[in-house]
Amino acid sequence: MATPTASSVQEQYNDVHSRVQLKDILKDVWDGENITANLHHADESALGLVLYQDAFEVANPLGSGKKKHKILAMYLTLADLFPHNRSSTDQMQLVFLCREQDFKYFGQELVMRCLVNDLKDLETTGVDFPDGLNVKGILQAIAGDNLGSHGIGGFLENFSGSRYFCRYCEIDKFTFQENPLSRARFRTAESYKHHVENLDKGLAHSGGIKFDSLFNELSFYHVSQPGLPPCLGHDLFEGVVSYDLALCIQHLVKVDRQFTYLELNRRISQFKFLGNDNCDRPCEINPGSEKLSGHAVQNWCFLRMLPMLIGDKIESPGVNEVWQLILLLREIVALVCAPAIYSGQIGYLRVLIDEYLHFRKHIFPTYSLRPKHHYLSHYPELIIHFGPLIRLWTLRFESKHMYFKQCVRKLHNFKNLCFTLSERHQLLQAFLRAGELFPPAIVAEKATEFVFFIILLSQFRAMSALVEELREIILRALPSNDENTTQLLIDKLVGSGLESKDDLQFVQQEDIKSETVTLDLTSMQYTPSLSAGSSSPQPCSSMLVTTDGESSSLEDSRPSTSHFRKSWSNTFQVPWQLMPAEIQSALSSGKRPSPPARRQMVRVLADEMRKFEPTPTRAQCLTICKAIVHQYPQSFADQLHDGRVVGEGYSSLLAQIKNRIDNLSRTTSFRQHRSAGSGVKRGPTDTYGCTRFQPDLPLDETDVSIETKRQKLEDLYSQEGAKGAEKAEVEKLMETTFCLQRSQINSVPAPSVAELMEKWPYLFFQKGLFAHFELLTDINVLRALELSMEDKPTNSEVKSILSKDEPIDSSYQIVQLLMAHFMEKQDELILQENMCATPADLEKTGNLPVSPRLILLVDTPEDYDDVIINGQNAPDVTEGDQEEYDDVKNSNEDERNLLDYDDVEEESNKEGGAI
Repeated sequence: MATPTASSVQEQYNDVHSRVQLKDILKDVWDGENITANLHHADESALGLVLYQDAFEVANPLGSGKKKHKILAMYLTLADLFPHNRSSTDQMQLVFLCREQDFKYFGQELVMRCLVNDLKDLETTGVDFPDGLNVKGILQAIAGDNLGSHGIGGFLENFSGSRYFCRYCEIDKFTFQENPLSRARFRTAESYKHHVENLDKGLAHSGGIKFDSLFNELSFYHVSQPGLPPCLGHDLFEGVVSYDLALCIQHLVKVDRQFTYLELNRRISQFKFLGNDNCDRPCEINPGSEKLSGHAVQNWCFLRMLPMLIGDKIESPGVNEVWQLILLLREIVALVCAPAIYSGQIGYLRVLIDEYLHFRKHIFPTYSLRPKHHYLSHYPELIIHFGPLIRLWTLRFESKHMYFKQCVRKLHNFKNLCFTLSERHQLLQAFLRAGELFPPAIVAEKATEFVFFIILLSQFRAMSALVEELREIILRALPSNDENTTQLLIDKLVGSGLESKDDLQFVQQEDIKSETVTLDLTSMQYTPSLSAGSSSPQPCSSMLVTTDGESSSLEDSRPSTSHFRKSWSNTFQVPWQLMPAEIQSALSSGKRPSPPARRQMVRVLADEMRKFEPTPTRAQCLTICKAIVHQYPQSFADQLHDGRVVGEGYSSLLAQIKNRIDNLSRTTSFRQHRSAGSGVKRGPTDTYGCTRFQPDLPLDETDVSIETKRQKLEDLYSQEGAKGAEKAEVEKLMETTFCLQRSQINSVPAPSVAELMEKWPYLFFQKGLFAHFELLTDINVLRALELSMEDKPTNSEVKSILSKDEPIDSSYQIVQLLMAHFMEKQDELILQENMCATPADLEKTGNLPVSPRLILLVDTPEDYDDVIINGQNAPDVTEGDQEEYDDVKNSNEDERNLLDYDDVEEESNKEGGAI
């Protein structure tokens, strides 16, 4: 009898192998060329195997036992599983555990020979199941970090010192540093074999290869297929993003002086992150660090949120090269990490990466590019081979390490560690197999809602099928229609009540007539086909479609150019004479222009197009892009490095032009929007500058209902305490009972603070107090204070205080700002004295002024030492000083005793004894 786990895997396997792949859309590893090509040459029913290898520490990586117990692990997962199930650590199978020292000593041949033999057997023989089914398995990819992948593939593992550092092409580091856009020959199985032959002839490290990988013996896998996918976590978020984003922020702070580290860190701490982002909040930015201090997901979150965090502080963001570089990196990350990607977007991704590498080298010429920058340039081709790269990143596999680390901490035994951990893991897997390893696809808590959901789902699927049928009918009748016109016709037909294609015979002219689309159906007679093999409608011999001032007619299902009425987009002449000289040179030589020249060309095109129409539509931009790419395919078509055209060939140019037009059409900037505050216009003041000094009851409330809600607030406070102040329910109740709050505060005689705290406990928390003030005055206190401090320094002294990067207490900084604003000297209010000074010490000095002062005790180590030394030797030492010195002395003695005890314990452990 099949177990629930086996049944679940079988269901997912059947779904994956029977699904219809959408054209030009990549959603999973099964959409990549590696798997489709392997299954075409092998058994199409074979399982796709994905291996992962990595080394991890089970002891303290900073202690004396580092690398002593480091373990090399290899895991296995199935590409046939759904992506959300494949990311679960429970389903990841353990292949082997090996001490890294043993692996380096014995080598790949002895450690992995058994694994390779098993993979060969899976390719040829497969596995026989009791029901007679034989299933084979094919290795599709070996994931891992760069060091591990190079070790598995036989490539050099010295990225900084070796000449060849890339496992995808044969570029050398000198060529890459000189021109990051330069291309080298891609590695193939033939070129790999050639370099291995050179190794046999005595040529050391030919082409960056040091030995032939065992995995190349497999029939349907080769490390240069490519078979070693990149790791987004290490390459992108802990590499390019971590270093380049820190470099850009440093430039914006210290060179452009757009903001300060203090302002940025304050906004990070005050920003309200939600959902998963709240679990991976970005770390504060360290001014002296060359990279971000967060882990991969924190850096990802920080890059996504950076425009909202600090975008309003950037002056002239459209011309600031460093800020544009950050936005470019952000767009690249969004495309690379997309769970599904359109083939046209892959060509656009290549254009963005070329731009980024060019401007990164141009803006920061003294900061060398890293090998991970070069790996970024291979991402478009790797997406074609592996599908969306987010499906193969290693962070989910690394989570599997945590199980073994926890086992080691609880076992306290390092003898034969790999065997012990493997045994524990397989016992856990046996326990998991007894139940359902994968959660059910659908969980229905309420039957009524579930049935309603099923009905909606069936209607959605039926409507999707109808839309595809209508699209096929329209394109067969009007093959010259663009996508926007076709979609408009479909929307009008569906909106007119069409439920099936048979209803086309009842559609009237007025049913689909609109300002943008006109379809002439006067001579259209639809008759369902009577043949069993055909169910598509037979269109009429004449059809007229008009959209955006354009029309087309069809005679005998073929377009007739005599009936076209050209719009400005059809007759638009590209002003090549206004283009940069490099563009004209590239057109004549059939080469691709550089990223700056292409960007300038897009700007010229957008300006010329806006002379005909302020905001050209996407369809109009599409017409112009098609004409440009058709005329100069070598210069502007979306091509990969091997010359293949991806998508329609014009997606990247269309995206650039449309983005440029949208940016020019914006009426307000983010800086203006952010400075506008909450967007609520302040109402007229009534009393004491307030807009709602004594408001009336809300329309749907009474005195009794308001009092009930006040009592509910008291109950919540007695149950939740201070943490209830952050709840949305409390915030809503405080807003509803605002009129009662004002009534009791304004009553005569005025209540005491203690009485108000008893009736309105949440009013005296920061959030409640600020919300009350905003309702009272229409002023957001925090936002108004932040704008005043950041954007309106009243004098140079205020600006100097705000520009300080060192950490300082916020209350003390507010006092400093107030005194600087009113031109008051700080020493007229605050005196700074030694932290260890007592009132008696200060009176002895005789330096205290007559007028009152605030004395701020400052912790200065030099003065502290002087006080202790003087207190020990001076004859006039006070009793308080002597007690403080005795405490310090006793603390030092205790620390020495503790160190001595640790030494004794360590020596005893070495001798086999215990204390």
